[in-house]
Amino acid sequence: MDSVNQSPVHRTMLPERSGPLVDLEHRIQNLVDGGQRDDVKLKMLQDIWSQIENHFTAASHEKVVEKLILSFLALFCNTSPQFISENNTQQLRKLMLEIILRLSNVEAIKVHGKDILKQMMRLIAVENEVNAVLAIKIVTDQGRTTGKMQYCGEVQAIMKTFETMIIELTAGGRTREMFITRDAKVPPPSSSDEQLITEYLKTCFYEHAVLLNGADGNPPVKYNMIPSAHQSIKVLVDIPYLVIFSISISKRQFKQKH
Repeated sequence: MDSVNQSPVHRTMLPERSGPLVDLEHRIQNLVDGGQRDDVKLKMLQDIWSQIENHFTAASHEKVVEKLILSFLALFCNTSPQFISENNTQQLRKLMLEIILRLSNVEAIKVHGKDILKQMMRLIAVENEVNAVLAIKIVTDQGRTTGKMQYCGEVQAIMKTFETMIIELTAGGRTREMFITRDAKVPPPSSSDEQLITEYLKTCFYEHAVLLNGADGNPPVKYNMIPSAHQSIKVLVDIPYLVIFSISISKRQFKQKH
């Protein structure tokens, strides 16, 4: 038997990956695989983040963090925006955005920066107010960190969204629709949650309480509704800054190349 392969020095040069890290990678993969409910995925992600929150800058965790980022990109495609604050899918999507923001300076974010920014631009147009504001912070944070903003197609899409928001919110302001204080009303018993949420969103310009029908004939339950991004004053305030920031980064890149 080769004595070199048995030496302590050789074993130090070629260490085996630790069991806890391999286990973390498997659990991260389970976030995307299988038919797990979103409440189960939320609990899994909370547990995963609690284990790596204080170690994500360590070299030993690079692969774990990269797998986490890739799982997020897949989960944003596999789940849909929600507009009830207590909804498990909403809490899952919000936590993913909060974690990406925390990970802004790690190498995995830089490596997959293009895909992350394209996903964030898409989310700003379709998400609720809370998540859209987080997505805007991620985009501007990445621009400051990398000094790059080279995704003109996505910037143009945001400009279109901005234009639509101006038109809709201006119309709401003229009719004073957005300034009306709305009390939670008892919904028709025959209406599904999806029907009620769709109807509530039409006149939702700020977070407020709504009632959804209880399960199995139980009384209605109170929840907190979040406005969609395109009906949000908070998002409206942030988007011009995002556009100006994107243009300034693009101009800087052009000058550097020429």
